[in-house]
Amino acid sequence: MAIDVEYGRFVADTYAQYGQDGQVGARMILIFQPSVAKCRKIAGAEGHPLEFHLIQIVREDVDESGDGGPTVKKTNAGYAERAVPAPHACAGWGIDMDWQATADAGYQKIAAAREAFLTANGKAHTPESRRDALDTLDEVSWQLSIDAAKLDPLGGRRGTGSVLTSLDPRHAQQRISTRIPPFTSRGQDSSGNALVLEPPAYALGDARASLRDNPSVPVGSAIIGMRFQTTALLEYGPADSRRAMYLGVVGWGWHRDPRSSTIKLDDFVKKAHTGNTAEFQAAITHWNGLSVDDPAVLNGPRHRVLQLPPQ
Repeated sequence: MAIDVEYGRFVADTYAQYGQDGQVGARMILIFQPSVAKCRKIAGAEGHPLEFHLIQIVREDVDESGDGGPTVKKTNAGYAERAVPAPHACAGWGIDMDWQATADAGYQKIAAAREAFLTANGKAHTPESRRDALDTLDEVSWQLSIDAAKLDPLGGRRGTGSVLTSLDPRHAQQRISTRIPPFTSRGQDSSGNALVLEPPAYALGDARASLRDNPSVPVGSAIIGMRFQTTALLEYGPADSRRAMYLGVVGWGWHRDPRSSTIKLDDFVKKAHTGNTAEFQAAITHWNGLSVDDPAVLNGPRHRVLQLPPQ
């Protein structure tokens, strides 16, 4: 299934019902194929790297029949905090991301891909003017400590405890600063990847920006549906004045009858040919005002999330 937008194409490589181990939901592998020729013509883009990311918002539908059924079980830590509050017209929509990733094969791939950069730059001094106003630790050193806490460097086994692994809403990045290189590798175990095209050739080859998602809930959950909107974000321009624009939005999701394990997929549809939607704009505005603490640091400072362009 493919949907064309102004600056490229979204392809649902896999979009299927999911039911396994008492969980029900959907499986999605979504790919964005940019129109490189069109993107290069955007004012200020030519001669600078083009960086593409997929970003997603979600709204959970809950059975509120009040018949004594199961209690609500959120599927993503922090969803309530990220959701736009009532009485806003777009209440319930929130940025879809993981504050705390599992130290699975996907995280191991991300950590391995940036290991050389982090090792070389982990002790570099970061001028105060380049630090986030609410962060006092060097971002690269902090990322090194996060990866060390999540992964056993000898065996690649799961780390213990909970630590903050991401402030970045760009899908599949799991990083706390844009100074950390974006994850661009393609692989079956990863949750997706960014796409970076370098001048002068801007060679695309078979590289794509992608996400792999498996939104699901226990059969007994009060959540009876999950709706998603996914956009492609292009970041471009000189390093000291990067610009950004959204390249269109597609919608997808799943729903079911209360107490039923039978899943119905929503249609894969175009929500915006270029730019983003009202729901996306509301979720981004709410997101940009958030901060989060690190459960591994008792009474530590809260950290501002990585900001998204407003539109």
